[in-house]
Amino acid sequence: MDEKEMNVQGKESKLSLGEIFKTLREGLVWIIVITILFAGLGVLYALGYQKTNYTARVDAYIFTDKLYTEDKDGFNTEGISEHVAYQYCAMLVPQCKPVFTSNEVLNEVNKAGIYLKGSINFIVNEDSPYFSITYTYSQQGGDKAAIKHEVAKTLNDYVTKSIETINTATVEDANGNQKIKYGYLSEKIFVYSDASPSDVSMATGRTRTVMLATLIGIVVAIIFVLIKNILSDAISTKEQVESITDNQIIATIDISSNLDNREKIDKKKGDTANA
Repeated sequence: MDEKEMNVQGKESKLSLGEIFKTLREGLVWIIVITILFAGLGVLYALGYQKTNYTARVDAYIFTDKLYTEDKDGFNTEGISEHVAYQYCAMLVPQCKPVFTSNEVLNEVNKAGIYLKGSINFIVNEDSPYFSITYTYSQQGGDKAAIKHEVAKTLNDYVTKSIETINTATVEDANGNQKIKYGYLSEKIFVYSDASPSDVSMATGRTRTVMLATLIGIVVAIIFVLIKNILSDAISTKEQVESITDNQIIATIDISSNLDNREKIDKKKGDTANA
């Protein structure tokens, strides 16, 4: 085993928490430089390549005019309580997403020339007939006002066409008769707030990108400094000497201090001789 391998093994075996902090303190310049480098790369990416997310939202709810109960004589002609109707409509809300995103609905939307270039998300309030549909589209650069207008229009057109499809799509029953496929939702979805360009939110995520790049830089810098110290063949502590030689050090001599004192004595002698 050569001397370098022995030194590395000695450092690994005696690498205490205190020595780690000491190593990081000694390599502070490296940590700062590498962190600044990564943070700079993050800034360059955020300014030059980061896309802006445009998000529009449409709010809607499920409602019903009349609901009836069934008794032993058939249907009760008196409408059930408003509370029960509310619960019924709230029960239907979670069923909206799979219908709005079904192939049948999306195909009809595409046939109408409405193309979703971004993602659709549904927000359902628990035990409530109210729900929201959000559309997020990402683009780098461009006219922000025009993009907002297009995003809002796309979402409104998508929702309008989807509801139209839900209200008209038919399916053949067991007797060969046509019936409304989504009868449990048909004529029950009402949009009460259209997406407006002025309400389209924008998010670049640049701050998050720079912070993430800086964090990565710090981690990489710390790992670099620690590995650099472990792989170094320099012996800087008495513990490393004891680990390599299997001998215990009883005392140490501070050579640097003695040399400093010797230089001061020699200088003083020289000054005296010149005087």
